[in-house]
Amino acid sequence: MKRAAAAILLTVCILASVTLAQAPQQPPKPGPEHKWMDSGVGRWIGEGEVKASPFGPAGKFTYTEDIEWAPGGFFQVMHWEWKGPEGQAKGLTVMGYNAQKKVYFSRSFDFTNGGAWGFDGTVEGDTLTFTSPEFKKDGKLMKTRYVSIRHSQPSHSFKMEYSTEGGPWSTYMEGKANKTP
Repeated sequence: MKRAAAAILLTVCILASVTLAQAPQQPPKPGPEHKWMDSGVGRWIGEGEVKASPFGPAGKFTYTEDIEWAPGGFFQVMHWEWKGPEGQAKGLTVMGYNAQKKVYFSRSFDFTNGGAWGFDGTVEGDTLTFTSPEFKKDGKLMKTRYVSIRHSQPSHSFKMEYSTEGGPWSTYMEGKANKTP
């Protein structure tokens, strides 16, 4: 019995010393994909035009967006306000990069109207393209796509498009935004 207890104690001591001898694991650090997002930090003021679509009436819109890094540097938090043909809205978007899937993502929440949506996308050069999962609207399968093109800093242009039942993409919103100093 004493021999078994001594063997167990010796095994525990050996395992503890091996565990303690290993270097502590460092937390992950943001990668170059996160660095690409850096230029988005700040206050943005945008404007544009909405075309009549299944999403609402035509008209002009304006928005502001305040973007900052969340602690840790993996996610950006965007507080936004929108004024358009259907009224006003305020909300929050979180954007980041999923290294396992190799895609950027954004998840948005409209505090005024209770909406929530998400996109996954890629970056090629100065163009960010986000596509939504399929969803039903008015009994039809749809997808939306957001395309943003960076111009000489600090500005970008963007458009929103939709596809119904796998058909061609139709633009329903276009605009531009400038970062304020």
